Amino acid sequence: MVLATALELLFVPERAAAQRPVGIDVSTFQGSIDWAKVKASGITFAWARASEGVGYTDPSFTINEANAPAAGVLIGAYHYARFDLNTGTSGATDEANYFWSIAQSYITNGGSYLMPMLDVEASTSGYTKTTLSQWVNQWCLTLSNNAAAAGVIIKPVIYASSGFASTWFDST
Repeated sequence: MVLATALELLFVPERAAAQRPVGIDVSTFQGSIDWAKVKASGITFAWARASEGVGYTDPSFTINEANAPAAGVLIGAYHYARFDLNTGTSGATDEANYFWSIAQSYITNGGSYLMPMLDVEASTSGYTKTTLSQWVNQWCLTLSNNAAAAGVIIKPVIYASSGFASTWFDST
C-alpha cells in the first residue's frame, strides 16, 4: 500500500501539492492585494510584513491584516531583520521590541493568528554562525517574553533559505 501511494504521488504530483497548505509572504511591494483572488488561487495562509529594523512600519500591514482574514486567509505578521544595522544582542532586543510595538495587538487578539515570523536574509558582514544565531535567538526570546507578559505563548517562526540557514545558523 505504501509503495502504491508513493507511486501515485510520483505520477500525480498535483495531488501531493493539493494536500499541503500553500502560503505567501506579502509587503507593500505587492501593492493592493485582492485577498479574495488570493484565496481562490489556493493560498490558505500568509504572513504580512509589519516592520523592518527599528523604525520602519510597512504601510500595507494593517490593510493586509484586516483583508486577509475577511477573505478566509489565515494571517500572521513578520519582521524583516536588519541585524546588519542593529548589531549584537542589544540590536536584536531593540528590533524585537519595535516589532512587538507594531504587531502585538494582532498577536494577542483572537487566538487564530499565525505565529510571528522573523525574516533573516540581510548582509552577514561582521557576523559568524555563532553571533548571528545569538542575534536570532535573542530576537525570539525578547518577542516570546513580551508575548508571555501579555498572556500569550508564542514560538516565533524563522524564515530563511535552507542554504542561508545551514551556513549561518548553529544548532541553537
